[in-house]
Amino acid sequence: MNPSFFTLLRMRWQLVTTLLLLAILMGVGVTLQTTPRFVSTARIFLATPSWNGATRNSAEASPFRGDDFARSRARSYVRMAGDVDLARRVVTKLGADRSPEALAGAVTAHLIPDTVLIDVSVADVSAPEAQRLADGVAAELAAQILALETPSGSRIPTVEPVITQTADLPEHPSEPDVWNNLALAAGLGLLAGVTGAVLVPQRPGSARSDRGPGKTVRERSFR
Repeated sequence: MNPSFFTLLRMRWQLVTTLLLLAILMGVGVTLQTTPRFVSTARIFLATPSWNGATRNSAEASPFRGDDFARSRARSYVRMAGDVDLARRVVTKLGADRSPEALAGAVTAHLIPDTVLIDVSVADVSAPEAQRLADGVAAELAAQILALETPSGSRIPTVEPVITQTADLPEHPSEPDVWNNLALAAGLGLLAGVTGAVLVPQRPGSARSDRGPGKTVRERSFR
């Protein structure tokens, strides 16, 4: 009779344990080799002071319609945050020691669902630099939005970006995620160990019980 799954695990626990520990050690090694990166985030609120000057005197002009309008535009603003041209202006103004392409690649932005709030984040190996760059990108994005949303000949923009939260100084790196790395490594190691325990061919006589040397389980059952 072939041994059951749990019997195989019990018989080959050393293999399972060895692969589990090796995987965890590899996870620790990868984590230690990963350069820490800090992420800082600034927040922009999209106000609509005179929502759409073309319709502000109509019955449809309301704060709710204004928010809908701002949200529809916000999707484009989020894409603008990672533009290389915008990053180039930030690098020039701040004198940042990185290329515009590198800064653009470190920027992420997203619209918070059901709001007119945009979070702008920048990742860097230095926490203070991540904070400085996030503030710079948010300020430049707000300036570009204001320029685009102010109609010619008008001083009142259809959408007015307001920085409601300056970038925070991150206390802990967002990368590497130590616990996630170790959990993933442990999961893969355990999977490899269990798979190996099941698939490795059984040696002759390995199913004999330690309670009766030389006798199999079936032989003892008839005694």
